[in-house]
Amino acid sequence: MADLCAPASSVEELAKAKLEAPKTLRQLAGWEWNEIDEGCLCFDRRQREAAAVRETTLPDLLEFLKEVLVSKSRRRQLSVHDASAGQSPEIVIVEDVWAFKSAQAAFPSSGLVH
Repeated sequence: MADLCAPASSVEELAKAKLEAPKTLRQLAGWEWNEIDEGCLCFDRRQREAAAVRETTLPDLLEFLKEVLVSKSRRRQLSVHDASAGQSPEIVIVEDVWAFKSAQAAFPSSGLVH
């Protein structure tokens, strides 16, 4: 298991990564438009996240993980049931491929390709 005293440098690296200036105008605009698209309008999000990372302690993190992952009262279960429509009873045997394809809506007419 990893040394539990080592995360201090990792925390600082993560905070520095959050505060890293955008490398291009496109990246900055992407961050800003993402805030607008999400409706949050928290344009100082990276600074707030960096501060939150620095304030979070290892016991806080362990307590959060214990509460979310271990606690059965907080667990959720997703169940997906896929009901197939079944196979089509009629089978079409294609003998003339060109005629079949040209009859389909997405295939070009015979005058375009020879």
